[in-house]
Amino acid sequence: MHGRNIRALAVALILTGAGVTPSAAAGVALVKEGSANAVLILPDAPAPDETLAAAELADHFEKISGAKLATAANGAIPEGLLPIRIGLALGPDAEAKIKTVGSDPAAFLLAVREDGIHLAGLSPEGTLFAA
Repeated sequence: MHGRNIRALAVALILTGAGVTPSAAAGVALVKEGSANAVLILPDAPAPDETLAAAELADHFEKISGAKLATAANGAIPEGLLPIRIGLALGPDAEAKIKTVGSDPAAFLLAVREDGIHLAGLSPEGTLFAA
């Protein structure tokens, strides 16, 4: 298998192990009535690739929906907005979940739950790939 296929398989296995199902993701609304219903959350001291991941997500989100995603620091989640957590530091169990399938620094986790979305990699580059 090529590296990209292995990473895709790893993500699928991680998501399956995390209990992510289409029904779990169905309750997640990123836009409500034309306005962003989510906020990007970065670690206190984000790596450059984590900052780039947030910028790319915000840019593509606006191009697709017209709504603008704000960015906030960890612990400063505005009331009523769904957090999109970027980075390994924001998910204490993410590293262990990723490592159940491998140790490639580019490996990542993408978890969608009703309480938020988490994008994390074994390295900041892996987090950028998750975005």
